[in-house]
Amino acid sequence: MNMIIIILCLFQLVGSSANLSPQRYFKFCIELVAVLAAFFVYCDSSERADMFHDMMRQALTESSWERCSRRAIRDLIMVIRRVQRPNHCRFNNGMFVLSRLMFLKVIKMAYTYVNFFKNK
Repeated sequence: MNMIIIILCLFQLVGSSANLSPQRYFKFCIELVAVLAAFFVYCDSSERADMFHDMMRQALTESSWERCSRRAIRDLIMVIRRVQRPNHCRFNNGMFVLSRLMFLKVIKMAYTYVNFFKNK
């Protein structure tokens, strides 16, 4: 849904900006900035969650958890197994993984669609 909104706003701003009044042009600019900011916050939050996951994994592996009691070791091993996997937000069974790289890919794809429609 964000992709469609980004493409439509960009097309209105780039493709047919001569037909827009200054108020509508400003409205489309604000809408585009708001959608891009919200999508970036989602992607950045996913990236930060994965970064904190890595920090937790590193802290657990560098601590001397081998000296703990057996029960604590068993619990820590379960936590260590869990933090070894990436922690990015995923949608559609991992088809879409939110990250800063995906944000850039969406922006590039939106510009590609806008240029295609503009040149047609």
